Amino acid sequence: MTTTTPQTHETEDDFLDAAHDDHLLVRAGGELWLGWETEDGDWYFCRPASEDDPLGPEGDRWRPVGPTPLSSLPFPVVVVHANEALEVGTDSIDETHLSRQRAWSETTFGPGARTRGVVDHIRKELREIEAAPDDLGEWVDVVILALDGAWRSGASPKQIIAAIRAKQARNESRTWPDWRTMSPDQAIEHVRTAEPGRG
Repeated sequence: MTTTTPQTHETEDDFLDAAHDDHLLVRAGGELWLGWETEDGDWYFCRPASEDDPLGPEGDRWRPVGPTPLSSLPFPVVVVHANEALEVGTDSIDETHLSRQRAWSETTFGPGARTRGVVDHIRKELREIEAAPDDLGEWVDVVILALDGAWRSGASPKQIIAAIRAKQARNESRTWPDWRTMSPDQAIEHVRTAEPGRG
């Protein structure tokens, strides 16, 4: 883990005048906060569920608190780690990442289910995939929107990850037709008659 020399900022203006990476760990009001900068240059922060191992790869550590804008933090704040510190455990999409995504989405798009809005956005992205199927970014947009809809349904990061793993295990246990006999332009569905009691 790479750390930086702690920097103390007495006021909000002092913090904004300083050069920062776009993700930070700070101490404010005696608590540890994860902060990130939006594309509009605004800063938001959330707190960990536990400070025992805030950067470890396991556990639901970061919980949105609002999320909290920079102006609501108790100053002075002390920047304790910068971008490099957050590289620990970031090779996978974990609960920390999903908590951060939720905090950003709730701030940017608002709270609540927004089911029709999310579905409308997914349809838009699917059309963009059809127009540019080799564009990884378009596929990722759909993944992010699906995760957005998942937490808006009321699921926690831990529940979302568990559901993804359970669904993958279920798919692996099913019987599927030989893909060589199927059209590449149509969905391939599992053989339902192979599942007793299910149509």
